[in-house]
Amino acid sequence: MRPPFSDHLDAETLLLRTISDRTKAVRAMIALSKINGYLLSARFQIGRIWGFLSMAESHSPDWSMWQTQSFQEIHFYSICWAKIWKMMQVVRDCSGFQSVKLVCRRHRIILERYTDLRDQFEHYDERMPAGKKNQSLSHPGDLGNLSGKGFTLGGKHWDVSPASLAELEKIVADLNAEIHLEGLTRYQDQQLKNKELS
Repeated sequence: MRPPFSDHLDAETLLLRTISDRTKAVRAMIALSKINGYLLSARFQIGRIWGFLSMAESHSPDWSMWQTQSFQEIHFYSICWAKIWKMMQVVRDCSGFQSVKLVCRRHRIILERYTDLRDQFEHYDERMPAGKKNQSLSHPGDLGNLSGKGFTLGGKHWDVSPASLAELEKIVADLNAEIHLEGLTRYQDQQLKNKELS
């Protein structure tokens, strides 16, 4: 016996098929696709961060250049987190899925922390000496340092180790699973209603 067609629907397709407003459905589906794409980029960035850091730790004469380059990669890594959070909000607002609201609420604090890291990098000029936000930093002299597996800037700390990537992967898996579960229920309800009407 063949499994029902609905067993083969992924989360993106379920958004497209179960949101009645076509524009919102397309918007939510594209946003989820972007989330999954930025997660893949985050995986590449973690590899690049730690690749450059290992070159910096190799005591080569260019160690400072490699460390600086790892900071650029941390910036791009933080962009992945920020974009995933932004796109999760698009899915939440367009889908009307209760489960997506709960996932956003559950992971909001950590996603906002990494969005703050992205903001720190985006407005780095304001954090530099004589910049308008330098003196408001809890540690004005901290313009980017590595501390164990973390990155600090202005006295704030963010984990940029593979453990942080594992956390991001968990968040995206949670989102996809919840969308799939609620989407499948909605899809099956639609199919039942259509049967009753025919």
